Amino acid sequence: MSKAEQELAFWNKILSTAEHLDEYSDTDGLHECRRQLDTLIEAFASNCDPVEHYEPYVLMRLIKSIQKQLEANS
Repeated sequence: MSKAEQELAFWNKILSTAEHLDEYSDTDGLHECRRQLDTLIEAFASNCDPVEHYEPYVLMRLIKSIQKQLEANS
């Protein structure tokens, strides 16, 4: 898969995740949010080199920080 195809797949997955999370109620949303963040990290963290893929790297870094806060405050 080319770099452009990898980045398109990454951004499509981010958009799909956001749309998916919009469908959840408050009671189920937090659990599903954690699950979706874990999925994103597992699927894309290894492809996020800060030199070659800066924007995805920054988003992965944000996702990891959000995960840390969710775990600390649950």
